[in-house]
Amino acid sequence: MYEFKQNPEEEGEFSFILPGCYGAPGGVRIRVNRLVPSDLSMRESADVAVKACQLVCLASDVARGRLSGRSLDRNVTEKGIDRLEFMAGLLRLSHKDSALHGHLPPVPLYLYGTVLNSDLFDACAGLTIGKEIYQSSIVLRRWGSRWMCTFLDFG
Repeated sequence: MYEFKQNPEEEGEFSFILPGCYGAPGGVRIRVNRLVPSDLSMRESADVAVKACQLVCLASDVARGRLSGRSLDRNVTEKGIDRLEFMAGLLRLSHKDSALHGHLPPVPLYLYGTVLNSDLFDACAGLTIGKEIYQSSIVLRRWGSRWMCTFLDFG
């Protein structure tokens, strides 16, 4: 599904383009670094990176009040959902988001992730909403057989 590009000198690092994701022109550039390449396969590392990218986009919609935080129940911890809903409340109070801004979709640009161990993935992602560029940090932790977001922040 993905066409991996890997530097032969860097065994744990690879990149790929996620095509057609949320309307990103040319796809989303994703780069993953595995500190210990045997912790996760390239395929599983790529799948976790794609999930992180999708969660960042969905979370931006929750933070802007376009989606309910409950829509992330299966993928984000309760604390993370509470933080996103609190951010949504602050944005509503500040009137910082215009009516147009609230209706524009998030468009991811890139995601740079690191597999820290077999149960922990940390990434930063860039996305645009309208003409504004935002950065996000996200941490996914494996709980049983599922990857859960334990930290998510926007700047």
